Amino acid sequence: MKARTKKLGTRAVAMLLSAVTAFSLFPVSAGAAQVNSYHDPAEHWMQASGRTNELDCNAVVTHETFNCGVCGKATSFQVFRTPEYTRDGQTAMNRNVKYSDGTMVGGSGTGTILDGVPGQNASYTGYHWTKAVCETCGTVNSSNMRINDYGFGKNVYWLYDCDSKFMQELPEQKTYEYVDSTYHKVTTTGGEYCAFCYGTNHTKSSVLERHDMGERNPFSACQWPICHRREVQGLRLRKIRVCGREVRCCQLLRCCGRSTAHHQRDRPF
Repeated sequence: MKARTKKLGTRAVAMLLSAVTAFSLFPVSAGAAQVNSYHDPAEHWMQASGRTNELDCNAVVTHETFNCGVCGKATSFQVFRTPEYTRDGQTAMNRNVKYSDGTMVGGSGTGTILDGVPGQNASYTGYHWTKAVCETCGTVNSSNMRINDYGFGKNVYWLYDCDSKFMQELPEQKTYEYVDSTYHKVTTTGGEYCAFCYGTNHTKSSVLERHDMGERNPFSACQWPICHRREVQGLRLRKIRVCGREVRCCQLLRCCGRSTAHHQRDRPF
């Protein structure tokens, strides 16, 4: 009986080790490593001396496998991706500039990059700066370039467009602001970002809406008291009957176009 139990235990351990080994053979994509790590570059941008240093500081770094032109085989690369932000919101590729040192497509001549600081004077273009370093031989940009290309072996970034299929939507958020006894302002924010470089485009829109007594919104018939108004902040809330409905409201709140006294005359409960 003991021998049989020991044999079953050994077999179970062997099966477990086989499963672990098999699972380790599956590659983990770069995208999977970035799940839940999104951050808005405008809120975390670091400035540094030197164009390459600044791109390095703000890059999203992954480890991926490519064919190295020096090693002559598939090797692991450290890949840097930094969203392109410019003062006019247009990519430098529109000005025929491809490399981060200003060098133009084709490797000769220099152009204008118009780089800026996200959140201050620059916006996302839909492109990102990228470079890749072979972790075997240390050569920069030996994966996607030919040996005669300008960027091969140089510590420079080059521009690449952010594919639309990698764009992720930001959660939509709404905020409400009291305007007067008739209207409130609804502000909706959202946008999208690239899942690889985190370049972000924000959207924001505002609209005035009339207080609707028939629907539940932050200003409908005192269902949600507007006690964020300075003149009524901190007042004790009490339950009263407003226009035939039992709600929680502050004593100084006006609604439905009727006076505060009208509400105070309603029967408390």
